[in-house]
Amino acid sequence: MQKQTPTFGKILVMVLFALSCFGLLLFLWLSFGGTTPLKPRGYRIAVDFPEATQLGEYADVRTAGVSVGKVRTKSLVDHGNRTKVILELDRRFAPLRSDAKAILRQKTLLGETYVELTPGTPNAPYLKEGGTLPDGRVKGTTQLDEIFQAFDPKTRQGFRDWQQNLAKTIDGRGQDLNDAIGNLPTFAHSATDVLDVLNGQSEAVRRLFRNTGVVFNALSRTAPRCTA
Repeated sequence: MQKQTPTFGKILVMVLFALSCFGLLLFLWLSFGGTTPLKPRGYRIAVDFPEATQLGEYADVRTAGVSVGKVRTKSLVDHGNRTKVILELDRRFAPLRSDAKAILRQKTLLGETYVELTPGTPNAPYLKEGGTLPDGRVKGTTQLDEIFQAFDPKTRQGFRDWQQNLAKTIDGRGQDLNDAIGNLPTFAHSATDVLDVLNGQSEAVRRLFRNTGVVFNALSRTAPRCTA
């Protein structure tokens, strides 16, 4: 077996490959909410939610649609009746006012939940790091199943029947449904153009329908009657 010292080019290729793998892993780690290695810990506060079953660790914390932090941990407190959630905010968005509000919201109907924060008023004192947002400033979210529970049994059964029949309707036609949804923006854009034209000619359209009614009334009066 012949052995030889790796050339500089081979060593450089191996180093670049290792760095690219590390960069890819770091990107995936940060994309899923992980913290940047060696980065100082952010400003952390605790929020007690009445219910946070669908809130996961590393979920987004947002203010006015802007991501300001992440959910770090959650645990049951008060004999399991509440969920204590630790939020970590970026230092540039800290500290938080003590009269800020926290509410759970959903990105999609599938239940991807995040925490929405309102910044509070300028005159309110700041919440110390490691402090807990007052319970009066915390609002839970209404889950989809809770909305269905508000209906009476007959309405819930009707909704189930409608969903089952809808599933039968689109069974085997998933591609057609996808195509219809994909063409919806184009259809809406074209429909907007048509409605804009009709709106610009609204007076003419009204005259058309009014005159059409007059014509049909005249025809109905002059139409010959059948005699036995």
